[in-house]
Amino acid sequence: QDWLLPEKVQQAGLVVVGTQESQYTRPRVEGVEFSTEQDWVDTICDVIGETHTMYRGMSMGKTRIFIWARLDVLAGIQHYKAADKWMGSLVTCSSKGGVAALLS
Repeated sequence: QDWLLPEKVQQAGLVVVGTQESQYTRPRVEGVEFSTEQDWVDTICDVIGETHTMYRGMSMGKTRIFIWARLDVLAGIQHYKAADKWMGSLVTCSSKGGVAALLS
């Protein structure tokens, strides 16, 4: 959480966080389902607080992009377009490629 500075984030209209080839793992808790993606989202939401709401998120294997918007900015977003491109050998490698989002 230290890399995402709450005092700076709260001033931003958009917060976009992307991950690629993340080696992140969380200690297992018996009887608890675990999603790396959901843990990323939950952690960022905890840091951002209530100043922003999650607008969109998309994943392609180990490559992810998440977008949060301040409510006043969210009201001005008219269009959203997303794209992904697999580049792995025979599309078997989940860490090769990219994701993109366009907001207007």
